[in-house]
Amino acid sequence: MSDKVESQSITIPTMEDIDNLQAQLDALDERVTALEGGSSPPAPDNGGTGPACEGWLTADFSAPHPYHGTDEQQIIDALTYGTSTGGAGDNRFHFFGEQAYTEEMAKINIPLWYFIANISSGNSYFKDDSSVDEAVFETLLANWQKVDPAGVSGWLFGLNYPMRGVTDAASFGRCAGNLARFLRERGLPLIGITGPDEPDSRNRTELYAYTNALIAEVKAVDENLVVCAPATSWADSGFMREMANACPGIDWFSWNMYPSGDDIGEQAWKNPQYSERAANDIRGMRNNAPYRPKAYHIGGFNMDWSCTAESQHNYCAAIFATLVLIDTLDGADAPVRACVWDSEGDGTCGFVPDPNNGHTQGCEQDLTPFAYLWGRLANQVTGARCTVTGGCDGLRTLAVKREDGGCSLVILNADQGHQGTREIALSNWPVNADGCGDVEVWQMTDDCHGVGQDGACVTSRCEGGILEVSLPDPSVTVISSR
Repeated sequence: MSDKVESQSITIPTMEDIDNLQAQLDALDERVTALEGGSSPPAPDNGGTGPACEGWLTADFSAPHPYHGTDEQQIIDALTYGTSTGGAGDNRFHFFGEQAYTEEMAKINIPLWYFIANISSGNSYFKDDSSVDEAVFETLLANWQKVDPAGVSGWLFGLNYPMRGVTDAASFGRCAGNLARFLRERGLPLIGITGPDEPDSRNRTELYAYTNALIAEVKAVDENLVVCAPATSWADSGFMREMANACPGIDWFSWNMYPSGDDIGEQAWKNPQYSERAANDIRGMRNNAPYRPKAYHIGGFNMDWSCTAESQHNYCAAIFATLVLIDTLDGADAPVRACVWDSEGDGTCGFVPDPNNGHTQGCEQDLTPFAYLWGRLANQVTGARCTVTGGCDGLRTLAVKREDGGCSLVILNADQGHQGTREIALSNWPVNADGCGDVEVWQMTDDCHGVGQDGACVTSRCEGGILEVSLPDPSVTVISSR
């Protein structure tokens, strides 16, 4: 009797087979986790870029928007959105020790803080030997992180003369260098030091000597620290050109922009005297600049230079600020830093009214509509600027492709008439390949009349890159991928 041996074939799995089996096991594990009460498995990411599409208004996220007159990609970074203040620095920065103030400012997390020493009362930053009076800064240094929970802020300090510790240009420079070194050593994310605000009436020869001394001492601490030209009271391009030629180390060209000494309300965008101001300012400063600066700095702007405008605390300030921002960006050949002037007792003319202030006495200590807008822009509208086409004449737009892989589009309708339901195209958006997904649509209109009032926010569906939005007049709309 003979033994019979049967032959058998063996299939050796490939690496692809193993990967597929592992994927099935992973999916089963996620399903079991979900059934047991754990979190559901995430939806798969399509990846890629959305389809090209066109609407009544089209933001094309594959088309870079350059700086004016250049081929260089325009970048909207966090420092684009700032506040300038004297009042918040009063009495040794005491407001940074007040919980009501820091909690409100933390909600909007303003990236750029600019302190103007010659506006702030009761501050003497230095001792007689030009060394820093450290006690002046203790409250700020102990609390600044409370207003910057995201860790994105940069801090800029202006110095005045005459002041304690300053007897000549050399001592002014020493004070600036000592302050820069001290604040850096204490952990404040300092970005620069500059000279006095609105020096228009000062002796120019003296001003240039003081500024050059400041530049030398600050750059000796760190050559990357910014030195601004002292901010003129208006966009005086002749003064700026002379100053930049006399002080070639200036990094940012700086000026203030206040349309009136009265509350102009909706005339801020209805009257060309005011509505064309920002575009004219940046054009003049750019065209008369002796060199291209590292940035243009609007050291302070607001609805009125007396800081008594009631419309600073309603929708008007938000509409006007958006106009100033976009028109300045449109005309700039370098980055922009726009600081709302935040004056009076606590530095909250624009952001958080001071209930003890003469002009806002008894007002609730809460964020103004403008503050909600500025915080949203700082949080959602940074990145590489992209091209927008279509719409109607006079509509202002700002589109960015964000570093987090999302995108945002700002639309300002100020005196272009109500635009009913319109198709907005987010062409070639960076979110996914099919152009379908939820977007957040935030909108501020003329129904925001006081502090504590934010714009309305809804979730809308984008299909194939297209969504429908109505644009009231006036309104600021911010559309952001989620």
